[in-house]
Amino acid sequence: MGNGVKDAYSAGLLVYLVNTNVIICIVGYQILINFMAGGQKAELVRLILLMMQMYAMLNIYCMISEHMTAESLKCCEAFYNIRWYNLPIDCSKDIVFCIERSQQPLALWAGQFTTFSSVTLTDVTKAALSYLSVLRSFMIAE
Repeated sequence: MGNGVKDAYSAGLLVYLVNTNVIICIVGYQILINFMAGGQKAELVRLILLMMQMYAMLNIYCMISEHMTAESLKCCEAFYNIRWYNLPIDCSKDIVFCIERSQQPLALWAGQFTTFSSVTLTDVTKAALSYLSVLRSFMIAE
């Protein structure tokens, strides 16, 4: 089941992670342009709300993934605490198999590269702001 979840969502979540990074960078650039040009405040508010929505969605995915990881580790501990060595052989084998499988925690994966976590949220923010800094230097040079 764990590999099924990983395989089903990993490609889509990788695309989502990359798109989120690009969108945050572009929206940040538009905010800078709007702010420096003295644009409409309504447009500035719309862009800020879009940025907040992108961060909120990414944060939700990261929180869900961290919760899945924590719960799957609790499942491993629960299997381990069962007195499986006193059970019949067929039940013991099933529980040993469950213990082995639950030692690999569940998480939402972005491709085969990274899991969604608070570290991922920080990395996306760092990358988007780095790209935004490069775009800002082009804006200042013009």
